[in-house]
Amino acid sequence: MPKPPEIFARDREWNSLDQVPSYPQLGIIHGRRHQGKTQLLRAVAKSQRGFYFSGSKATEAESLRFFRQALSDYLKEPVDHFPDWYDAMCFLFRRVRTRPTFIAIDDITCLAKESPELPSIIRREFECASQLRSPVLLVLSGSDSSVMTTVRHELFPSSYGESFALVMRPFDHRTAARFWGIDDPRLATQVNSIVGGTPAYRRFAEGDVPRGPDDIDDWVIRTLFDPTNALCHQPRHRIAEEIGGSSGYVCRSLLAAIALGDNTKPTIATHTGSHAKTLSHALKVLLDRELILKEPDVFRKNRPRYRVIDPVLRFYFATMRPQWSLIETGDGDKVWRDTRPHYINTVVRPHFAQLCRDYEQLAERLSDWPGVVGAGTVPDPRHRRPINIDVAVFGIGQPRRVLSLGQTNWNETMRGRHLEHLARAYELLGEAGYDVRDCVLTLYSGKGFEESVRDEDRVVTIGLDDLYEK
Repeated sequence: MPKPPEIFARDREWNSLDQVPSYPQLGIIHGRRHQGKTQLLRAVAKSQRGFYFSGSKATEAESLRFFRQALSDYLKEPVDHFPDWYDAMCFLFRRVRTRPTFIAIDDITCLAKESPELPSIIRREFECASQLRSPVLLVLSGSDSSVMTTVRHELFPSSYGESFALVMRPFDHRTAARFWGIDDPRLATQVNSIVGGTPAYRRFAEGDVPRGPDDIDDWVIRTLFDPTNALCHQPRHRIAEEIGGSSGYVCRSLLAAIALGDNTKPTIATHTGSHAKTLSHALKVLLDRELILKEPDVFRKNRPRYRVIDPVLRFYFATMRPQWSLIETGDGDKVWRDTRPHYINTVVRPHFAQLCRDYEQLAERLSDWPGVVGAGTVPDPRHRRPINIDVAVFGIGQPRRVLSLGQTNWNETMRGRHLEHLARAYELLGEAGYDVRDCVLTLYSGKGFEESVRDEDRVVTIGLDDLYEK
């Protein structure tokens, strides 16, 4: 069946799921909330006339009643009471034994938290169906990364049938720009630095899209800084869902520190005043919940940095949280006027640098395929301070072969002095034994370049049009 128009992009995911099963298959879909998992599964179930059920935060007895009602609606006949999930799954698989059936159990993480035995029950029933060669495609979906890891470990050791896993990620910056209907690359980057590629955020913004580059400030005030707009409250809802308990306050302070640029262990500890044990525990919580990412310094492996993954959380902690009481009482316009310069420095600039690294991961412009792409610092004994490299590209499987050294600048025309830093880093890396024979120096700018740098040998300039393939 063709993909329905309400499913934007997601062609790979649709093609993996929208198939008439002729043999038993088990699939798992994992991804953060609001990426479109539920919409996709509902659409596939409708296309295949399959069975869809979504778990909720409820007791086992209540969930079983919901499940029985969903099955009754699907089968168009009364279904008896289920005393437990074993009886429920036995009934479900018995009814689909002989006809091709798509089965989706969404938000299984809610069900598994209340009924930890459910994944093993599903595995046992799926193995029985596999031995009978029942033509069933069973898909389990969830957002809680720790629970989904347990579900995968419980289900995937099965030697029966065929298994696959899909990760529903946010849209990349180009797809996100098309989704929001934004043609201007500079405006698209600004919007992406705030809401990233999470598709549901456009719905939470009530479909409000900036009308042009000059509307970005008013758009922020109309949406994220307006307490009557659903998007305004999403970051706080997300944090409340993900972290709580005794570590909640510490985790919030850590997220704020990282969002504001204090992204190494020593600077985070200074910002939060946390002791080493408390800090390590809170960082582990945030990493396990996939709220932050630990990224190595590509030139000094023992100095990792942390990054807030979801742009809307980084935006919230950098600009909204310090003045939340004013935003909540309707003074968002004043807060934004005071906060905007801070937003450029702490949100847009690092986000632009990340987009440049993402671009290089897939680009085909260098002398070889890119391997590791990251940021790092090159020690400079002469000047007694390190040189920051925003985008370093290494050859695939060759950690000492540097293909490109890059510097990014969002709000400034790049000139010869920007090249001097890269040239010095190039020289130092060569002296340190790195293979820089094929290395080019790359400038990335959101504003443009002086003609003099474009004429330099071994220098590449990449602007916003290149990032968005304009």
